[in-house]
Amino acid sequence: MSKTEIVKKRIPAIRFRSGKLSKNTLEAYTQAAKGFYLYCQEQGIEPGTESARAWLNTFENAKTFNLRRIALKEHLLKLYEDEPADRQLELIRFFESIRAKQVKKAVTTDYLTFEQIETLVKTCKSKEMQLVIWSLFWSGARITELLNIKLNDCRVNGTVIIRIVGKGSKEREVYLPHHLFKKIRATFAHCKVYLFETKNNTQFNKNNISEYIRRAGKRLDLTISAHTLRHSKAMYLKDVQHLSPDEIAKALGHSSVVTTLDHYFHGTPSAEKQGIK
Repeated sequence: MSKTEIVKKRIPAIRFRSGKLSKNTLEAYTQAAKGFYLYCQEQGIEPGTESARAWLNTFENAKTFNLRRIALKEHLLKLYEDEPADRQLELIRFFESIRAKQVKKAVTTDYLTFEQIETLVKTCKSKEMQLVIWSLFWSGARITELLNIKLNDCRVNGTVIIRIVGKGSKEREVYLPHHLFKKIRATFAHCKVYLFETKNNTQFNKNNISEYIRRAGKRLDLTISAHTLRHSKAMYLKDVQHLSPDEIAKALGHSSVVTTLDHYFHGTPSAEKQGIK
């Protein structure tokens, strides 16, 4: 009999106390429980609380540890549901004694400088995604707004003026540099309806673009999303172009200037800036 056959024979039916698990969660929990029994066999030890503690201690990553801890708890409580109440209570107290590990939160980058965006674009091998990133920045549009731009929404008049429909079905105008628009039209010459379309003439998936940008940022040790480029445009308008909060609010399509003030204008001006010496 092969080792695989032995493992299958010795592993009990993998079931869980909770009967309302999603397909993905059920698969993850099942693999975790099987991993526990395989560990016990490799170590030559009986499945139990002490072997459970030893197995969990082999995982340093907090997310991995926490998932396996919960999966094993749910499985063992189901496995021993017909045992005496004191045995079940002992099991519950055991898992309570093993605290979940604290997951370190990634430090999110609120916005990028113009130079950082240039570097980000250079790391992208896809010419199409380079143009999307620049368009997100220069327009200051939300990802959905950008992907919904139609060719007949664009008019060229020195710069490129684009009509977009934002939150609450409110219309506003955004702008793209003429040279950027020319590159977009040359690269996306196949587009029939929208400014950005796939080769099959369908709209880009916003989640795919956000994931691409996230990965591009990760290569630079930056935690970003497509929305980071909108924040970056706001800070560019504030710190480089020195626009007023009201002007920035109108450029970004904020429903109220209060939103702009809350997001981009923090801190009390220094005494010197207030004319006090």
